[in-house]
Parts: sequence; structure tokens; C-alpha cells
Amino acid sequence: MKFWFVLTSFVLFCAGAFAQVQVFPTYLALSEEKISGHLNLRNTSNESQTFKVEYVFYKMNKDGTFVREATPTDGLIDILKFSPKKVTLAPGGKQVVRVMLTDLESLPVGDKYIHLRFVPDTPEEASSDSKSKKKSSFSLQAKISVAVPVVVRKGKGPFAGTMTADKATRNKNGDVDLSLSFKNANQFYLHGDLEIFAVNGDKEISLDKIVGVSSYIPERMFNKTYKVADMQQALSGEALTKLKVVFKSNPDSGAEFNQVSVVEVSEAKKAVSKRR
Repeated sequence: MKFWFVLTSFVLFCAGAFAQVQVFPTYLALSEEKISGHLNLRNTSNESQTFKVEYVFYKMNKDGTFVREATPTDGLIDILKFSPKKVTLAPGGKQVVRVMLTDLESLPVGDKYIHLRFVPDTPEEASSDSKSKKKSSFSLQAKISVAVPVVVRKGKGPFAGTMTADKATRNKNGDVDLSLSFKNANQFYLHGDLEIFAVNGDKEISLDKIVGVSSYIPERMFNKTYKVADMQQALSGEALTKLKVVFKSNPDSGAEFNQVSVVEVSEAKKAVSKRR
């Protein structure tokens, strides 16, 4: 069984081993019942590191990726306070960042979100000596930041939506392309875990688990390809006939939502060549 998280460009929307800092938990929800929370930081590098902490807004696309946009003027950042705004950690050092919700009256019923981002704060080289040395060589250093969604919730669900396994199709390599869709008709966000099972008759074997799947938009697609070798191993060489998808919401979800969807594995349609 494999565990996957989402990596987009140079921003990790999770606690990642590829970054210079680990952040946990990877999702924070605040509400009338829980007006404060905290995030734990840990410096995973062998050097002292300084990180700036800031609010940014990443809009979710239909395919589940994010793109940065201007911070919304809906008052959300005015009622969310966090501290500290900059931290310096020794190798292996830890720090707690506290987040507090100060007011909910100004918000409509439902969920709103913003990301709390941790960015490496690297000082610029000041000396002319070092600047001249830079001119004689070129190097690219990627700053990998970590962004954690902070959800503010007013009121309670239920979640008015569906999760459907739309299709599972064998591609030309024999692998299976799975396509799911999440649909939501209200303002409460979905957050939970997906588990995919390989099915042959009465036999079901867990093939994959995706932790912390969220949807902040009316319709989100989820696509993933499963290698034929992994499926054959899971089913001990037996033929794969179906994929079963199970979604279970967790306590951070805007409303409880559990659903199962089963889809038959179909063969890819062969292209028909036209004779002239």
C-alpha cells in the first residue's frame, strides 16, 4: 500500500521530507467549538534555518492543484491571528506556531480557508567580494516553502455532495487510469481519506490509500494511474475486474461524509483508422 501527498511547484501543501522544515498537522480547522490551534515546526536540515510565517491564498483548481491568487478581502485574515511571524531553528530544532480565531460574527455560515505558509528566509550576501564571485559562476537554489490550509467554520453541515468513481480504463500499457469526481452543493468543505481496492469476484485487496484529500470547490476531479504489476501482485496474478473506492471523512471535515463507489475496469477504445 502506498501513501501519497500533493506536491505543486516549489510549494509543499503538506508536511514534506523534501522541504527544510516539517509541519504537523497538515490541516487546521477552527470553529465556534475550537477557536485556537497550533502547528508544530521542525528543522530537518543540518544547518540553522530561519522561516517567515505568512498568510497566502491558493485557489484550488478542478484537478486538485493550487494556484496563488490575491488574498481575498473577505475579512478572514483580520479575524485569524498567529504567532510568531518569524522563527529561527537550530538543526533538529522545534517550534510551535499558535493560531487563534478572534471573531465569527462577520462571516457567513459555511467554511472559508486560507494557507499559512512557511518560507525559508535566506539573507542576501552583502559583501562586494561575494557579489563579484557570484558573477563568475551560476547556481540555482530552490526555496521550498510549506503551506498548510487553515479552515474557519461557522455552523455545521450536512455535506451536500457525492463522490463517484466515474471510470477505470486500461491504457495501452495495460495500466488502469482511475477517474473520480467530488461534487458539493453547499459551503462546507470535504476532508478525509480515500482507499482504493482491487476487486476480483468476492476478493478485495487494498491497493492504495490517499491521506488528507480535500475539496474546497463545487466540483473536483481526482485522477490516478495504477500500474498493472502492482495490481497483479495485489490479486496474486488474478484478473482485475473492478476498482472499489471508499471515502471516509475525518473530524476536520465540514460535515460527516462516507461513501463507497465501485467501477468496472474497461478496455481502452481502439482508434479506428479511416481508409482514403
